[in-house]
Amino acid sequence: MNTRRMFAAVLLAATSCSYSSDSESRTPALTNNLTEQEQLCVEERLASGWELNLSNLQTDLSPEQEIAVDMAVELCRLDTATNPTLPSFRNDQPQVSDELLEAPVTFDSGDNPPGTDSLLDDYWLQCGLGEAKACDELFYLAAPGSAYEQFAFSCGGRRNMDCALLLGIEQPEGDLN
Repeated sequence: MNTRRMFAAVLLAATSCSYSSDSESRTPALTNNLTEQEQLCVEERLASGWELNLSNLQTDLSPEQEIAVDMAVELCRLDTATNPTLPSFRNDQPQVSDELLEAPVTFDSGDNPPGTDSLLDDYWLQCGLGEAKACDELFYLAAPGSAYEQFAFSCGGRRNMDCALLLGIEQPEGDLN
């Protein structure tokens, strides 16, 4: 019984001491290579965001303080990045070729189809009349960049840019308005 108590006491003492020895070796690594500007930024973020007034970041910190310091360091390094990488395209703009955006403004059933392929001509006419499935077929069968593809992309000459989002989607009524 005494052996178990002694073992439990030693185990408890070992676990309570393990954090501080590990923490002392890691804490300086968080803030060792900060520039003066980054150091000031970290101290300011700690004071304003976490209400921590740590004058010396090299001291033994609690786990919560270490997390706060680590986050403040990362945020300060992100803010002071001199050359942020901007995306090569804007996410708020449609990601389609310019040719697809040059579709006809209106459709008249008396207009002649743009090509000589009878199957594509039939899909062209049906698409112009509002048959969504025909617009899908025309879009996927037409040559890239062709007048057929442009027409299908515009859902038969409709100027509503959202109609292209309907490609491949079954329409409940079977037609486009």
